[in-house]
Amino acid sequence: MRTCKTGLDYFPFDIDFFEDPKVEFITARFGIIGENVSIKLLTRIYRNGYFLKWGEDEALLFTKRLIIEATCETISSIVKELLKRGFFSQQHFDKYSVLTSNGIQKRFLEATCRRKCVEMFKELIIADIEGYNVNIIPLDSNIGTQRKGKERKGKEKGNGQSVTIPDFINEETWKEYLKMRNRIGKPATEHAKELAIKKLEQLKAEGQDPNMVLDQSIMNSYQGLFPLKGGSYVTGNPAATTTKEKWGL
Repeated sequence: MRTCKTGLDYFPFDIDFFEDPKVEFITARFGIIGENVSIKLLTRIYRNGYFLKWGEDEALLFTKRLIIEATCETISSIVKELLKRGFFSQQHFDKYSVLTSNGIQKRFLEATCRRKCVEMFKELIIADIEGYNVNIIPLDSNIGTQRKGKERKGKEKGNGQSVTIPDFINEETWKEYLKMRNRIGKPATEHAKELAIKKLEQLKAEGQDPNMVLDQSIMNSYQGLFPLKGGSYVTGNPAATTTKEKWGL
């Protein structure tokens, strides 16, 4: 099984970071220590991906690794203030004990947009992921790392929408079609996926093999889905037929 790289090697840093009112409140209360901790937390988050698990143990280890002198109580107070000011999502911290935000996730998505494999926990998603090739995976009780169990086969979630893949569509063929769309610079939005599935349902009703329709688009780098030349009627279980078998390769 392929393992996705989760973290970033570097991340964009806004030149107006210290003029952000959220950060200015931190500076006013905690001085340079507050600024240092804020930046250090961001580096830890992006190294992990787009969130950081945070509790008493994490706060203790974080304090121990700091170059500057600070107590665990001070670090906890800074994090509390960052949550209060909206630097991190209070809702997601209260529910899942993680530090993340819409802005952090947007920068993560932009930085990983060319990756072939990007995974995000569906419960932690805040940013709009439409247009990004994201594999949605369910959250479990241990979120110290990002890679966990897979989302139920045949269902994708994103931007508050759900796209259910019918049984007659081969999952691997569908994934290859989406990869091809990304490769030609035309990534499929959630709405586009819904339209594509409706089109395949229509073609199937007309007697065509929807998986061969997908293969036709994949092999010719077609953005859309079109009837097969000469037609191809559905026989047996098309979802169980491999791409090579269908095309005689």
